[in-house]
Amino acid sequence: MSQPITTGQIKNVHIRYYATACDELGIPYFLDLKTRRLHLKTKNGAAVFCYKASTPLNRQAAVTVSKNKLEVHRLLEPLNIPVPKQIRVKNIQKDLISFFAQNKNIVVKPADSHGGKGVTVLPEVDNLEAAYFRAHRESPIVLAETYVVGENYRFLVLDNEVLAISLRRPPTIIGDGITDIQTLFADLNMENKTQGLPQVPDSEYTWGIITAQGFDKSSILPIGKSIFLRLTANLSLGGTVDDVTETCDQSYKEIAIKVTKVLGLRFAGIDIIAEDLTEPNKAVFVIEANAAPGMRIHYKTEKGAQRNVAKIIMSAIYEL
Repeated sequence: MSQPITTGQIKNVHIRYYATACDELGIPYFLDLKTRRLHLKTKNGAAVFCYKASTPLNRQAAVTVSKNKLEVHRLLEPLNIPVPKQIRVKNIQKDLISFFAQNKNIVVKPADSHGGKGVTVLPEVDNLEAAYFRAHRESPIVLAETYVVGENYRFLVLDNEVLAISLRRPPTIIGDGITDIQTLFADLNMENKTQGLPQVPDSEYTWGIITAQGFDKSSILPIGKSIFLRLTANLSLGGTVDDVTETCDQSYKEIAIKVTKVLGLRFAGIDIIAEDLTEPNKAVFVIEANAAPGMRIHYKTEKGAQRNVAKIIMSAIYEL
């Protein structure tokens, strides 16, 4: 029998969405709160489970490959799937500094982390070494790639269908001509906490981004002036989300579906940077793939529909 679902019982947000979907579909399950696993039997009697954001929909080999951003790049590039120029950084002087000299605007990141951990966007020449070690703390393999301009989108793909597309924006604060940045920052985090959303890290890295835009803690932003608190759009670091599924041209959906197939996945979150999804033939780049995509961005939208994707996913799991 299903256990009653309350926020206090289920700490992991992904399992909470999946458990709620089971209740909506009438699928019996067992919830192990200690291990954060949701156990159920498929309609054919097979015992399966979900763990945090991971589901039994993908094969382990495909999951392993998709976690490695270097391997994903190696698979996609020969197929003419648009990806940023990328190198593996083995030596800071020979690789990273040389790549920076050639491209200027770059991103330094670990090969196999998630949620924006260890990523440095647009480092300057004097902090390339720090960017390298920041990434190296998350992974033994460090990558550098060209920074591509555009909006940040997450395509949620299941088999041959895009279930949802989320436009992800970095956390920002907007000036009122009166309040200093430190207070605006604190107010934003207080609002996020009230809404059950992740807070923006109050860290040296965050303040470095603010400083790079010409401001400090005591600065008063003019009315309507906005600044970034982070350069990545991860919801786990305070980013915001709009649903844009209905306005996306089909050609971009086909790219996300193709990437999912190439990686051997059934279910994936494909991250794409694009100039304009509403019209075909615009600049677009595939950044990475996630075999255990988070659910929260499809339920915590500021604009656009909130999509009950967990129900569709759980239906697919039940059919295994």
